[in-house]
Amino acid sequence: MTDHTTRKESFVYVPVTETQIKLGLYLTGSGTDVVGPDDVYPHQPHPELYNFTWNSGRVLPEYQFVFIAEGTGEFESKQTGKIEIKPGTMMILFPDVWHRYRPSKASGWTEYWISVNGDLIFDWQQRGILSPLDPVHHLQNAAVLIKQYNEIIRLITENPRHQPTSISARVLRIITEVLDQMQPVYPNMRSLGGKRHSAHVIAAMTEIWNHSHWQLSVSMVADRVGVNRRTLERLFEKEVGHTIHNELTKCRLDRATRMLIETQVPIKSVAYASGFSTASTMSRVFQRELNISPTEYRRAGQQVTSLTSRRNDSNS
Repeated sequence: MTDHTTRKESFVYVPVTETQIKLGLYLTGSGTDVVGPDDVYPHQPHPELYNFTWNSGRVLPEYQFVFIAEGTGEFESKQTGKIEIKPGTMMILFPDVWHRYRPSKASGWTEYWISVNGDLIFDWQQRGILSPLDPVHHLQNAAVLIKQYNEIIRLITENPRHQPTSISARVLRIITEVLDQMQPVYPNMRSLGGKRHSAHVIAAMTEIWNHSHWQLSVSMVADRVGVNRRTLERLFEKEVGHTIHNELTKCRLDRATRMLIETQVPIKSVAYASGFSTASTMSRVFQRELNISPTEYRRAGQQVTSLTSRRNDSNS
């Protein structure tokens, strides 16, 4: 049993240095919370960027790894619907994905969390190693995880203005523990949109989100899944609520918007890297779905990023 008698809730958000960004994996905050039965959750407000209520949920700009050591509760995201949380559960929260979670009023829970970001973890998501379709995992080695969380919290609490490079190694240790033990909540079916989906639909989702940067068509998805196209289209639309083509477009649009804001890659290259056949095709999709051109989207997004960066520099 972990000793929580000296601290009920503790969290620290920290500045990020250029060195940590160059490492490709950096910490932005960490904390722990012991929530008793019937306690208000969260106990106290976090910075507006991170604060949420059950009614509103939230969307983060980065990743969080939230480990529930004791107690039970529930998790919900736009992609998964509601999932039961048990002791030893890791919730992976993804940027730009609406979600919410809370402990059971009957049990409360003990949580540990880290907020992280960087090119390394983003690349893992792009490669399908981590996926918002599969964000909840039951882990076995709780003691190892809790030790790493506590050490991170200790280091940044002692000196919140400076992160030793070793913190990135401890963050990586937590993530690798998750990767080593990752098992879906439902081994044969996952819960998406509050429903359990068939193996064919899950396989189609995986193909789309892992390979949509190719010139991937609906027929190719069906071939790779190993099922008749019409059968797969019928299953997919029934279970997910929209077509395979819509999901392909959604995935490509998601990746294109990220690249436009986070890189200076030419528009034409963004289109090809995201899976659009041509830059003009991508432009038509942007106009239809977002009512804005890729160039205008990049300009608007990078202006916001630049403003945020200047504000951070002025506060450092």
